[in-house]
Amino acid sequence: MKDLWTTRLKSHQLLLLKYLRYVLNDHFVVAIMFFVGGLGLAYSNGLKVMPVNLVWYRPAVVIGLLVILQIGRLSTLLKEADIVFLLPQEHALISYLKKAKRYSTVMASLMQVGFIVLLIPFMMIGMKISVINIIFLILTQLSLKNNWLVISLLEKYQNNRFSWGSIKLVNILLPTLLYILGLYSTFILSFIVAILSSFVLNQLAAKGFKEIFDWKKAISFEENRMLGIYRFFNLFTDVPMVRGNVKRRVYLDFILNHIKKDDANVYTFLYARGFIRGTEFSGLFIRLTLIGALIIAFISNGWLAIAFLILFIYLIGFQLLPFAKHYDNIIFTRLYPKGKEYQIKNFKKFTLTIISVSAVLFNIAIYIGTGQFLMMGYGILVSLVEIMLFTNFYLVTRVKKILDVQ
Repeated sequence: MKDLWTTRLKSHQLLLLKYLRYVLNDHFVVAIMFFVGGLGLAYSNGLKVMPVNLVWYRPAVVIGLLVILQIGRLSTLLKEADIVFLLPQEHALISYLKKAKRYSTVMASLMQVGFIVLLIPFMMIGMKISVINIIFLILTQLSLKNNWLVISLLEKYQNNRFSWGSIKLVNILLPTLLYILGLYSTFILSFIVAILSSFVLNQLAAKGFKEIFDWKKAISFEENRMLGIYRFFNLFTDVPMVRGNVKRRVYLDFILNHIKKDDANVYTFLYARGFIRGTEFSGLFIRLTLIGALIIAFISNGWLAIAFLILFIYLIGFQLLPFAKHYDNIIFTRLYPKGKEYQIKNFKKFTLTIISVSAVLFNIAIYIGTGQFLMMGYGILVSLVEIMLFTNFYLVTRVKKILDVQ
């Protein structure tokens, strides 16, 4: 059990590094540089003209700190097979969980400090909070996050003394009160109360760790945590661990009814039906479209917004490419007299429709962010050119390789 955590952590880190190669590609890194630079410039300019001590500043910071506190979950790296193979060693499991808690605390603390650092200029300039108070705010936040992780670990045990209400008290109500105390008085007092609460919580939790470990609940929590990571990676590349579900979306049948059911559109109907009723590619499309639209809507620089429009249209089109072979394992599509050339044409038509929907939303977001019809017009022109180039050249070449068409 002593070496199990080390082995699993190394395996987990190798897995993350494997997929990070696809995430941190040249296109995404350049986009992030533009995005961070644009946000940094807007933030800096906003601080220069920001009024001091407005009424809504402190409530906004309280909400912001509460949101930041939720970032960073307990990582146990438990697997389904552990219910069988580690059950005889349950008495020694606490040493494994302590290492998991220590690792989770370090990672969560780094994220807490990172996000609070972003708030520091706002609090020091807009709210005139001193450096000493900022330091004790960070220490208070780290103490509260430790409490959050202790509670999260206790939830994995049966018959623990913490009900739903007491968990919300530690995770939401207590932090809210300490943020209010610090912002309207001093964070030195908040830190003292946070340390006392950690001491009391650890005393109460000591007996909870002697209860029976709830394997199914702990593994379910870990699988959900990893699924969130896999879904993020799935935005950039195929991840086998993310499996889509099929849902009967009756309310979208009107889209299928508009597709001609003839020989020339047989694959168009299949692709549209699979996209609407499946969750893997439709979910990917929705997430990328919403993320892109939100980012573009918050960019006031028109040309920077258009750069993001180009990037997200490409990302959505690129992520749809594997969908071209979605029906290749079904024998009936191979028996159909229409060949691969019809399949390529239909997939091209399907992809053109999908990314055109995204382009419309992105151009609306450009107008929201810039307030200029001219920039939206430029965006429409650029998106039309990109979509035509993507579908007529890049997509056709890639789909021929995917479908193994000479």
